[in-house]
Amino acid sequence: MLVKAVAMAIVTPVRDPVCGMEIDQGKASAAGRIAIHRGETYYFCSDTCKRSFEREPEKYAAKK
Repeated sequence: MLVKAVAMAIVTPVRDPVCGMEIDQGKASAAGRIAIHRGETYYFCSDTCKRSFEREPEKYAAKK
């Protein structure tokens, strides 16, 4: 008897701290849209939001 295993991806929604958009953590990571600030990992919907965060991390980190 052949048993076929199916892997299910777990989607973990997170909020972009810059624009507030809910995004998929895995997709943001795969696209390189993450930043680490004071030991916390932040995820972004776009490169524009990531750049905004990197310019003023304290402003956006407070929103988390």
